Amino acid sequence: MANRRMFSLSVVDTDRFLDMSPTARLLYYDLGMRADDDGFLLNAQRIALTVGASKDDLRMLIARGFLIPFESGAYVVRHWRMNNQIRADRHRPTVCTGELKQLCIREDGEYELMQSGEERLPDGCRMVAERLPAGCQTVAAGEDSTGEIVLLPSAPAPAKRFIPPKLEEVAAYCAERQNGVDPEQFLAHYEASGWMRGKTKIRDWRACVRTWEKNKAAKEARNDEHDPYASFVRI
Repeated sequence: MANRRMFSLSVVDTDRFLDMSPTARLLYYDLGMRADDDGFLLNAQRIALTVGASKDDLRMLIARGFLIPFESGAYVVRHWRMNNQIRADRHRPTVCTGELKQLCIREDGEYELMQSGEERLPDGCRMVAERLPAGCQTVAAGEDSTGEIVLLPSAPAPAKRFIPPKLEEVAAYCAERQNGVDPEQFLAHYEASGWMRGKTKIRDWRACVRTWEKNKAAKEARNDEHDPYASFVRI
């Protein structure tokens, strides 16, 4: 495993990242430094305790989409391949081979849990250096002689393909926002509609949760407005 890691501004300079608590953001950096060459960790909870973070910080990273948990107890950094691009001849394959096979990779390099019918991630997780465009130079992370990290030419990021969330993801996000939205009802509603809002395909389920949150608050405010006893303290 390499001693140096990199972090992409396209990941850590976003509102979604910066809106998290300072301890959750610092935990993300610590997990990124200690992950293996495919972005997997088998000791994420111990790392969190060691650096003064908590399980709540881990849950926040999962809810915000920066960390993917597995039933085995392993975790993977979702944007690992956007942060780190390791040459194939220096890449040490992860021992989490079962978890690796559950993932697919978007065109921008982001990990996603594989859905039924999608092409399986190739064994060994071939790294970006194997398909570099002509003329692209390799530089090291701090040492120009190693050629460990690959710098790719800048290009517009392709549109991300929408992946429907799982119940635990919706539940974690609602719990984080403390909005009282029923995650099962939310998921059932959009699964029934085919993840469409009117004639528009949904691209961000978290935005839909926030809309439900606002609608719920507005409905409660209207109910209080028409309730003659709303201003009294109920015993």
